Amino acid sequence: FQLLPSESQGANPRSSKSSDMARLLISSLILAVHGSEIQVVYNDYSFAMVNLASGLGECWGDSRFGGDCSSVDFTGVTKVSANARSMAALTSSGGVCWGPGGLSNGGDCSGVALSGMKDLYYTDFSFAAVDPVEGRGVCWGNYRYGGNCTTIDFSHVTQIAQNRFAYAAFSASTGTMQCWGSDRYGGSVAAGGGACAAFTGTSLDVSGTTQIIAGKSAFVALNKNAGTITCWGLSSQGGDCSSVTLTGITDVYTNGVAFLALNKNTGSGQCWGNTAGGDCS
Repeated sequence: FQLLPSESQGANPRSSKSSDMARLLISSLILAVHGSEIQVVYNDYSFAMVNLASGLGECWGDSRFGGDCSSVDFTGVTKVSANARSMAALTSSGGVCWGPGGLSNGGDCSGVALSGMKDLYYTDFSFAAVDPVEGRGVCWGNYRYGGNCTTIDFSHVTQIAQNRFAYAAFSASTGTMQCWGSDRYGGSVAAGGGACAAFTGTSLDVSGTTQIIAGKSAFVALNKNAGTITCWGLSSQGGDCSSVTLTGITDVYTNGVAFLALNKNTGSGQCWGNTAGGDCS
């Protein structure tokens, strides 16, 4: 990128865009010691960089998939996120989205009640915004990818995880797991979300979940206190861990399509999922 356009360049659109980028980058450098002030998000097609303190933002890449945010007002932006094709930002007064319009990608959030939302989550083609303090949540985008969460109770949710196709939300006070999105990949068959797809694992009880680990197409709920795991989602990519016999599990890791469970106290481990990492025997 060109940081300082020369006077001889005049005011053509290209130099103007470089100047905008220069101001953003310079502001970013000035605030570099405050990492939380700068947010950079991206998908396979584009980037977006926002200076939360100054309200400056810039996008580049494929204009069809988030690379053009020239019409976006970044004033008051508190959080930015990107899914596979679109981008979304929460602001102090609501939110704004850009990218492909319609209901299939998440690039249009007009009419979505985003005021007061604090956190953003995403699958490939949807977004979820949550206010954990007030226990509220709203979703938009492709319903097959979690764009519909109208029946999810966010009032006691303490953890949320997402893979490419679905979301999982755990409530510590009630010991329940709720899911939405594609049931094949760990979501729910219920429209708007509800009970998760069938559980497997060393325990089918998720009430003591301490961490949710998400792969690309499956979820694992770890109960570190009991040393057990519960899995659901695409069986060939980690959603079926019924073969796991390891006890005292302390940690779980994933490369997206396979999982590794470790008992760090005994130095033992076990893997499952896709052949790209699912066999560590």
